[in-house]
Amino acid sequence: MNVVIPSALAPVPVPVIPPHPADQGSRWLARFDRRDFLEVGAYDFAPATVRAVLRERLPRWGLGHLLEAADLIASELTANAVAATRESTWDGGIPPVQVWLLGGDATVGVLVRDAVLRVPVRRSADHDDESGRGLQIVAALSSEWGSYFPPHPFSGKVTWAFIRQSEFTEG
Repeated sequence: MNVVIPSALAPVPVPVIPPHPADQGSRWLARFDRRDFLEVGAYDFAPATVRAVLRERLPRWGLGHLLEAADLIASELTANAVAATRESTWDGGIPPVQVWLLGGDATVGVLVRDAVLRVPVRRSADHDDESGRGLQIVAALSSEWGSYFPPHPFSGKVTWAFIRQSEFTEG
């Protein structure tokens, strides 16, 4: 039995955003044979949702040894995206935050997209500040990180970080 879905109800293909990390025509993505994507609302519990998925995936991907650093980085990037999104004014409701989790040989990638056209800025925070250390943590725990604006027709920015096994092994 063939089921015909009327075109008005057919799923709309969702384009994949990642590239940048120095682009090379997306070839860098080939290093990551394990991938997951999730879209979360810009709510306070979004970082916990991302952490829960990460904690389930990394051990299955054989990357459980990178979980602690990846967990902190994913939390910070997601919390920053939620805060930036919620501080902005939007017509038609608050846009979601999108997260890509990538796993490859001894490397984890975390990419977080929000709809805000403002580059994240790493800043110093006083020891009494309750916020402001997020990108300091990301920089300390990742082998590299950055942000970029995806090409048209997309908007917002993607903030990304890579965690490599070599960063956590003595040698």
